[in-house]
Amino acid sequence: MCDQNHKISASGAKLKQQCVSQALRGYDEAAGYESTIKAEVPYRMVPPPPQPIMSKSNPKRATGSKPAGSRIPDVVLVKDGSRQPTQDNIAEIVEIKFPGDSYSENQLKDYQKIAGLDAEVKTFGVDDPCNCNKREPEPVPVPVPVPAPAPERKTGPQAVPATGIAAGLAALALLLLAAAEEAAPYALAALAF
Repeated sequence: MCDQNHKISASGAKLKQQCVSQALRGYDEAAGYESTIKAEVPYRMVPPPPQPIMSKSNPKRATGSKPAGSRIPDVVLVKDGSRQPTQDNIAEIVEIKFPGDSYSENQLKDYQKIAGLDAEVKTFGVDDPCNCNKREPEPVPVPVPVPAPAPERKTGPQAVPATGIAAGLAALALLLLAAAEEAAPYALAALAF
């Protein structure tokens, strides 16, 4: 998706980051600005704790400007999409790095200040969009008793909204893959959930 539809800067640079952010903003807008995925939210860093800078006309949406002295993480995953992305509502901050991207001075340190003590700051890159190279020890299987299935209700089919953190990470990973490869149909399907 972003390999085919990205913008080109005046200097000729491919702006894949903007393409991904635009897709994530579109997803949030389609959800009435209540999705758990927030793209490029500016944060006022002083006084602590950092505060999101929201639109004056719609406090559910981040401002479209880049205020001086603010920090703007690529993606903020929140616990409750109906609330502002304040420190107590942040589940995770994700920084996206495309080939040739680097961190600015104190960027990760500032993002951890935004996230607070209860949330992680992660980096997704096109070389490893799912952070799969971080090896963790193999879990030891533990037998768990399985309860009998509950009786089936006859109320008809119901859609289960995929608005949780896992769904947000899955959509983000697919968008990054689409930016790295020509996988537009898969990325568009991820945004359709």
